[in-house]
Amino acid sequence: DNVYHQQRALGNGYIQITPVKGLRIKGLLAGDYFVTRNNSYSDFEAYRFNQTPGNPYGRDSNVVATLNTRNTYNISYTKELQATYSTVIANDHNIEITGVANHQNWQWQILSGGGSLFSRDPNLRTTSQLPLLNGGGQQTLERRSLLGFVGRLSYKYSDKYYLDLSVRRDGSSRFAPEYRWGTFPSAAVAWRISSEKFFTPVTWMNDL
Repeated sequence: DNVYHQQRALGNGYIQITPVKGLRIKGLLAGDYFVTRNNSYSDFEAYRFNQTPGNPYGRDSNVVATLNTRNTYNISYTKELQATYSTVIANDHNIEITGVANHQNWQWQILSGGGSLFSRDPNLRTTSQLPLLNGGGQQTLERRSLLGFVGRLSYKYSDKYYLDLSVRRDGSSRFAPEYRWGTFPSAAVAWRISSEKFFTPVTWMNDL
């Protein structure tokens, strides 16, 4: 028999405040906890398949079954803090400034072991008194982390002209120490032609 048990709990929540007009501060926390356990039991006399003419019963003739257990743990969480300030100057100039700090952490772990059994009693499969022979175990652990910072300035004039300037800096544990950090700037401009006086709407286009 081959049995899997899985348990999972995940969720997220945030708090947002507005300490002064135009300023929003938001804190977010999210997590995911996922556990899988696998018990694999094989009931057969393996030694019968390992016989040799010179020594037909020389290989663990009392072994009647094998058991393997594997536990997998996945744990991840995200923390984020975001602040946004927006204001309007002289009815035509819209300015918004945003800053974000984000931290993501992920852990993956496997614990496994198994071996041969001398008894078919189901009550002796998963206790510390397991009559194991030639058993073995293994542990695998991997951790990853990502840290990021973002800054953005957005400007809009009279719903016609737009400018966005942003820069992001990220650090990842998956790279070598001297290559973990990277900086990524970007810029964008836009022109809403449909807000100009010379634009004449047509039936198939009212925003350009």
